[in-house]
Amino acid sequence: CTCVRVYVQEWQPTSEAGKNRKRVVEGHLLLRKKGRQEVEEAILLFMDVLRPSERNSQIQEYTPAIVGMITGYMLIKQFPRARSQMKRIARKVWSFDEADDLERGWLLMVDHYISSSRTEDANRTLGRIVQYNQSCSKAWEYYGHLCEKASNFTEAAKNYENAWRFSSQSNAVIGYKLAFNYMKAQRYVDAVEVCYKVLELHPNYPRIRKDILEKARSQIRL
Repeated sequence: CTCVRVYVQEWQPTSEAGKNRKRVVEGHLLLRKKGRQEVEEAILLFMDVLRPSERNSQIQEYTPAIVGMITGYMLIKQFPRARSQMKRIARKVWSFDEADDLERGWLLMVDHYISSSRTEDANRTLGRIVQYNQSCSKAWEYYGHLCEKASNFTEAAKNYENAWRFSSQSNAVIGYKLAFNYMKAQRYVDAVEVCYKVLELHPNYPRIRKDILEKARSQIRL
């Protein structure tokens, strides 16, 4: 967003913490562009925040910058380096001040674990997330995905119900997944109701009509 970039350019923090925060924001704005050059520039900004300073000779453990580095390395597919930064996030102890950034970092770890078929690690990290934020829609969506992958459609539906509720029943992708698992669990009426809700909010999402709604309605008629 142009207005955000203008604000960041005009933002002149005086404290070291404020300067670090500005660099992190600038880094995340570069990550949004997703071009390799911009991502590498962002990673350099995050590294600058984390390197020892004159006042502090220790390597910094500033969570927003570590999360930024994980995101950047994953975007340019440097997965070993991303995993190295994930280890730093995994060691972190939850704190209120860093709650949002820790959650983002732990969700990135879950995504990596799932893509690497490390189901146990994914479940353990999801447990940490919902321990501190039971309304994290993405965490419940991941839980649902893991259950669905194991063909446990009843349990998957329960998790997608939470994801659907905590996304204010407005996310078409989550609605699709919930309706699909209702159908697989033979809860056809519930599947139809979710389909109608999704189509009401997203009329240009025809996939749910063909894949689920028509099939679920035919089962109800039977």
